[in-house]
Amino acid sequence: MLPMIARLTHWNTSSFSLPQWLLLNFLVCAAYVLSGIFGMNYAVLGGDTVTAMWPPSGIALAAVIIFGPRVLPAATLGSIVINWRLLGVAPTPLAGFLAATTIGIGVALQVGVGRYFVRRYCPSGGIFTTTRGVLVFIFLGALLACVVNATIGATALTLAGLSDISGYPMLWLTWYLGDASGMLIFAPFFIIWITHSISSTRRQTIESLLVVAGLLLVTYITFSNSMPVAFVIIAILGLIAFRYGRHAASASIVLTSILTVYLTGQGLGSFARADLNESVLLLQSFIATTTIPVLLLAAAIREREAFAARLEESNHTLEAKVLERTGQLSAALEAAESASRTKALYIAYMAHEFRTPLVAIAGYSDLLAEGAYGDMLDSQTTAATRITDSAQRLHRLISSTIDLARTEVSALELNLVTLKPRVFVKEIVSELESIARSKGLKLKAQFTPGLPELVRADTLRLQQVAINLVGNALKFTEDGEVILEAGGSGEHDWYFRVSDTGPGIPDGKIPLLFENFRQVHPSPEYTAEGSGLGLAISRQLVTLMGGTIHAESPSGKGAVFTVTLPVGEIPQESK
Repeated sequence: MLPMIARLTHWNTSSFSLPQWLLLNFLVCAAYVLSGIFGMNYAVLGGDTVTAMWPPSGIALAAVIIFGPRVLPAATLGSIVINWRLLGVAPTPLAGFLAATTIGIGVALQVGVGRYFVRRYCPSGGIFTTTRGVLVFIFLGALLACVVNATIGATALTLAGLSDISGYPMLWLTWYLGDASGMLIFAPFFIIWITHSISSTRRQTIESLLVVAGLLLVTYITFSNSMPVAFVIIAILGLIAFRYGRHAASASIVLTSILTVYLTGQGLGSFARADLNESVLLLQSFIATTTIPVLLLAAAIREREAFAARLEESNHTLEAKVLERTGQLSAALEAAESASRTKALYIAYMAHEFRTPLVAIAGYSDLLAEGAYGDMLDSQTTAATRITDSAQRLHRLISSTIDLARTEVSALELNLVTLKPRVFVKEIVSELESIARSKGLKLKAQFTPGLPELVRADTLRLQQVAINLVGNALKFTEDGEVILEAGGSGEHDWYFRVSDTGPGIPDGKIPLLFENFRQVHPSPEYTAEGSGLGLAISRQLVTLMGGTIHAESPSGKGAVFTVTLPVGEIPQESK
């Protein structure tokens, strides 16, 4: 029956044919009537017309939620049929007919109201897939909607003379709880099993069937012996919901409730009382407290599973995007490195082409200045000398550009040798001492404790950095002194520091010092020759050697440049 009904949910509602509509309403009406006959076996109030559990209310609500208002005629007709016997027990046939018809209309209104609340306030994706959906179904679709037919039905029976007005409150309450119990028990079962697919292995199916059978056995033993341990059933239902999901949980609720109602009706169990009203209320309370937490637990587990699935999908998507982005970045990096290598080769080629005519220009200008081509006027000699100087400056600029390009693409290879820092510092001072004297400056070498005797470094590149730093200090210092200091910096590092008594570095300009083609002057009026590449190249070379370079200008007077380098592994034969 359930697979047949499930296929009906896939019919195209926009082209719903009359035969399909008739078949659907017939099935719903038949289910309503058959379940009503079962429910009437436990009717105890209102002239045997009110039952502790009314399955048709759950079937009608499930049908209207699944198929829409088109099955409301089936719910109305089914209620009239099941209440047709009122014609024989009412004071008059007309009173019985009106009572049965009124109750049928109340059923249609009740399930219509329940469907409205569920469709209006439940999130998309199903009623029993989220805890919010379950709460909306319980409190609005079932408990609140049941007020409608309980009021209409109890009033109809009272007016028809089938119930005394003094018993109206108890009649209304029992009717309400019976409809609510039917909705809470049966509607979830049909909605879940018809609209939600189930996927389980054969082993899981057998295991769940055995657990449900064990639940029924525990329920029978508990109620047949009147043992006050009915709460054990709630724990087992919770375990089923946790382990096997909403399908098994909803089926277990239906089977357990039917068995509980049957045993209580036989006068067994802790809910059996001499007062039938009291028995019904106790039983209905037990059914409600059993059903609600189990449905919420099953929905919470479903939410957790859905969240875990979304999280896993997001992780897979993120991993795919990371891999894609990593591939793109790798390709971009490879392209950039290729472009840098191409740039370095291009610069080297162009430099070679530039150097050749520059050498010729410088050579011919020297010959002109020396009078190799005849005597020249003083002004001509001066012009030839300036041509030579300009060619030499251009030659230095080209060399600096080549060095910068090579360091940027790591094309420079270090030639590490063992050297003595003291000897290195003295050689730098000796080489530049004549420039210092020509400006009236003192150039001194200093050594602090901790300076290692031997270090590993590229002598040529180290000299290039030191000469650039000392040369800059001499260029910007007008009077005073320049000091080249060397010392130890921890156990594995050493440093050399160049300090001067010049005008210092303007505030905020230190971060600009090591940028390519950037010149920082002490004041706007100050000008000096240079390409702005010396410090940029020095930083690249120091970094290539595994060190750092740092600049500071204490109190805005004088500049201090500190180069820190690793000592390196000294070969045994050098010690």
